[in-house]
Amino acid sequence: MKLSGVSFDVVTLLGFCWLVQTLEHKEWFVRYARCGNLTQARRSFYCLGEKSVVSWTAIIDGYGIHGHGAIAIELFDEMVKSGVRPNQTVFVSVLSPCPEQYSCAVELLGRAGRLEEAVDLIMSMKVKPDGAIWGALLGACKIHENVKVAELAFQHVVEVEPMNKGYYVLLSNIYIDANNLDGFLRFRI
Repeated sequence: MKLSGVSFDVVTLLGFCWLVQTLEHKEWFVRYARCGNLTQARRSFYCLGEKSVVSWTAIIDGYGIHGHGAIAIELFDEMVKSGVRPNQTVFVSVLSPCPEQYSCAVELLGRAGRLEEAVDLIMSMKVKPDGAIWGALLGACKIHENVKVAELAFQHVVEVEPMNKGYYVLLSNIYIDANNLDGFLRFRI
């Protein structure tokens, strides 16, 4: 360092050491979480100084991927209480181990008229959406008379539950409510 004319004082050196240690903890806790060593991942996570939404997402995702959905939800609550604002990625991580949670989220988005966001959420799921999830979207389409999204939801829901006559009736009613006689007739034939 002396050759280049750069010198460090104690504060700069300590700051550099802190940065290296923080980066090591961040790298290690992500590795531990991905490999399923969740106890060590959590220890390393709590050694981090300030936790960002990215670090919270990584630890939540680690628990969710390895079948600990309840702990993932607890960590999500802890994140929110700490003042970190969740983003779409962390929502996917916390919901992925819990299909019933996805169904609720889709229903809430759908009732609020945010059908495209509900579709995006379904498409981003790490597990295959079941009939309840597609059915929640289809039900929301009836409320908002959205034929386009209803047809998409119907196509998927009948792949999962082809014998559920309720979905056929629901799509027929969506066509009728939207005054879409062509769709109704095409569907009936």
